[in-house]
Amino acid sequence: MLCLLAHIPIHGQNPYIKHYTVNDGLPSNKVYNVFQDSRKFIWFATDAGAVRFDGTNFKTYTTADGLPNSEIMRIEEDTKGRLWLFHLNGMFSYIYKDRLFTSREEAFLDSLSNNMYFRRMYEDEDGNLYFYCNLNREIYVLEPDNKVLKYQLKDKLIYIQQRKNIGYENIIFKLLKHEGVFWFYLKGGIYMAKKLADSLIPAQTTLFYYRAFNQKKGNFFLDAHNTNLNVFKLYKYNGFNLTDSLHFDNRKPDEVITDVYEDKAGYIWLSSYFTGIYIYKHGQLIQNFDIGEAQNILEDHEGNIWIASLGNGVYRMHPSILTHQHMQSKEFADKGIKNLLTAEDSSLWLTDGSYLYLLHKNNLLRSSKPLSDGVINQIGIFENGQIILNEPNLALKIYKQKNQNNNKFDLHLQATINTPIKQFAIAPDKNKFTAWDNYTLYLHQMTKPVSLIHRMHSDMFTSIFYNAQGQLFAAGKSIFLVKNDSLIPFKPLEHLFGKTIRQHLNLNDETQLFNISGDSLWLFRADSLHSLSAHFERNVPSQIKSICFDRVSGLFMASNSHIYWSPNPMNALRGKIVALNSLDVRFNNIYQIAIQNENLIIASEDGLTRIPLEKLMNQTSKKPIAYFTQIYLNDAPVKYGQDTSIVRGRHNFSFTLNSIHYSPEKAIYAYMLEGKDTSWTFQQSSNIVYQDLRPGKYTFKFKARLQDSDWSNELQHFIDVKPTLVQHPVFFVMLVSITVALLVTFILRRKNKLHREQETAHQLVLLEQKALQSMMNPHFIFNALGSIQSYILKNNAADAGLYLSQFARLIRQNLNAIKTSMISLDEEVDRLRNYLDLERLRMNNRFSFIIDIEEAIEEDVLIPTMILQPIVENAIWHGLATLEENGLINIFFTKITDKTMRIVIEDNGIGTEQAALQTKRKDTHLQIGMNLTLKRLELIGKKLNVKTSITTSDIHPGKPFPGTKVEIIVPYVFEAAEFEEKK
Repeated sequence: MLCLLAHIPIHGQNPYIKHYTVNDGLPSNKVYNVFQDSRKFIWFATDAGAVRFDGTNFKTYTTADGLPNSEIMRIEEDTKGRLWLFHLNGMFSYIYKDRLFTSREEAFLDSLSNNMYFRRMYEDEDGNLYFYCNLNREIYVLEPDNKVLKYQLKDKLIYIQQRKNIGYENIIFKLLKHEGVFWFYLKGGIYMAKKLADSLIPAQTTLFYYRAFNQKKGNFFLDAHNTNLNVFKLYKYNGFNLTDSLHFDNRKPDEVITDVYEDKAGYIWLSSYFTGIYIYKHGQLIQNFDIGEAQNILEDHEGNIWIASLGNGVYRMHPSILTHQHMQSKEFADKGIKNLLTAEDSSLWLTDGSYLYLLHKNNLLRSSKPLSDGVINQIGIFENGQIILNEPNLALKIYKQKNQNNNKFDLHLQATINTPIKQFAIAPDKNKFTAWDNYTLYLHQMTKPVSLIHRMHSDMFTSIFYNAQGQLFAAGKSIFLVKNDSLIPFKPLEHLFGKTIRQHLNLNDETQLFNISGDSLWLFRADSLHSLSAHFERNVPSQIKSICFDRVSGLFMASNSHIYWSPNPMNALRGKIVALNSLDVRFNNIYQIAIQNENLIIASEDGLTRIPLEKLMNQTSKKPIAYFTQIYLNDAPVKYGQDTSIVRGRHNFSFTLNSIHYSPEKAIYAYMLEGKDTSWTFQQSSNIVYQDLRPGKYTFKFKARLQDSDWSNELQHFIDVKPTLVQHPVFFVMLVSITVALLVTFILRRKNKLHREQETAHQLVLLEQKALQSMMNPHFIFNALGSIQSYILKNNAADAGLYLSQFARLIRQNLNAIKTSMISLDEEVDRLRNYLDLERLRMNNRFSFIIDIEEAIEEDVLIPTMILQPIVENAIWHGLATLEENGLINIFFTKITDKTMRIVIEDNGIGTEQAALQTKRKDTHLQIGMNLTLKRLELIGKKLNVKTSITTSDIHPGKPFPGTKVEIIVPYVFEAAEFEEKK
């Protein structure tokens, strides 16, 4: 295109260029447009949807998300924050607050559709959006109330065409509105009109315009052809003012410039569809990157340059790409630089393992032939210019440079040590060096052949080094001072005995630095060791492979991929904190670093990199922009922009934290929940969960930072956990009140129950006493004594004795019965039988009786005492009293449940009605006995939670002697304690 100077093939390894493709997360490598929104997200318009990128994560909007068409040609943003998606099929959609809107949600989007898609959007001061730049000469206006107005240029401008793309003759490349007048930048010149519907008035027609390229702050470039001079130029406008023009002598007439951009540093980037990216400064070509089918160029807020391409994805170029010098591995036969050596004449000696290179005044020379099979790993140079090359475990060779021509030079072999040398160390005077294998030290001087210094059989050497005074040290299990061919253990370094010294540096005449196994750095001064690593303000996250030192700029360290530096390493000698900075460029396998001419030199698999120390020391790391990827409440997403969540009851909050930054470093997050946490929590994980917070108001806060950046602004989300009914203070007051009330009620009820139980027990005692009185009434005793007297008067002593014996036994049984409320069934039946026998004797055998107990009733059951006798007595005195003979009383005991039994008393007497009449005329003590029985039975039933009853009926109603049937339901227990526990 313009010039092949500084042409850089982009396919090579370059740590300053990040290439994003489908392998990194893009949905397609066909990217029409790259754009940064007001929130600082990067957007890609692809043929597979719109892609949002935060530097780490890709989020793609496709037809599956509702897009009417997946081929997005352009992305623009209006002042409302709507991101407009220009579809290839002429349709529009937009994204607002992370939500996609199409014609299904916004009907006016249908009115914006066109069969020829628009390429540009312009917003005036009133908020009107103008969509323009299509082949139909159309302008669609979207007013703030979403009303759509459509215009088409009235005049078809005709002018001479000297170029092939005549189809673009009526395209509006640029549209502006200034002081109420519309300005049109067309191929045929610049025109103006008061209204969009008016005819165009020429303002300038001497130039043909082919593209307009928008810049920031209202600036833009016009790609123009001066037909009079037949010169192609780029004209730079600031608003309506022409401020500059750029002329490129070597530009081809059919060259297609797809974008022009002037970055913050004043470099002008040109994107050519066919030949790549060109960078100019003050009209001079600085660099050319071979990016095929390049599209637009974007500079983000961090200074990165983004370039879209049709077919190759997206390229991100580091802000330092033009100030740091990098020679790609392609310059070194597609191999990385394994070792380097700085020379006093500002030259650099380099090796890729096979060839030796000399870089002097930006001129790169290579040895005429390979010097090894790719294993050279160390270069040294004597004061006389002799070059030392070491092939570890193979041989060490000394060369002298000879002829130099055609970017090549020859080397003459001077000497060889044909032993498996590990490494060598050159003395400070550069007149001698010492090499070593596992057990042997070799000394070589410029004027003398190689000589053996010492052979050691009991130990193995792991490294050797010279101090600033030229003293030689050898390290193995101990560190020895080599003096007069003797090995003297060096006690001041005893702490490092047995450790592997990867690298040694003399920082000055008094201070040495040891890199121990890449894990720790130690300063040695005045026979004292100081841990430098322990004083770093933060840990170095990976092993240190190489170190170098500059007395002004400080200490530089390289891991496999990172560069670190400390401006004040000597602070460790005074016990102070040592600052630690890092470069936000990632290299592929760094082998060695060095300082030369105020530049940091980096040898890596990527090639050779030179960084001006001034640029490195003044590097500032942009702080990331924190944002919530998503907030979930009970697994449901919180609405975008909602800064407060109100919840009641059981819940869980999930926060997904993220940050926008385009550095290769990982972000560090700090978060806390005010109201619960008392300090910040630091982590790289981005998912935070809280569950079932106590009622109250909380504020979730988080921020992000990179290793060397400041903290981002804090983001907050407010949480209001409302108390449930059971968590509300009023509820606790009510609960306490109810509890107290229930407790008082329980105590009162318990007290009343005890009182009632005591009253019941008292009543039972009284009733039992009255029952006894009823059974032992004077009438019964008088009749019994009368019967005894009758037997005596009749000289029937035997019967009188028998009767008296039974009577006495009944009296004794009745007196025993009052001692307990429950009595065994056998005892009660025995007492009842005794009573019936006495009554039958008294009545001269005018009745008989039967007592039958069902077999299902256990023998040891207990029933209420003194229940049956009053009823049986009533049957005898009222039921059978009028019968002269053949009276009958039947008593049956049958089981109902495990707690109750039925007792049936039958007689063949006068029946219930006649008995009732007699009761009114006779003594009422029998009726009193019946009533006492009813009351006692009722009280006992309540105690045992058993329903009791006494029912009376005629057996044969209507007959002269219908007979009476009394049915009693009584409780029973097996032990008296069961009844007593109820008391």
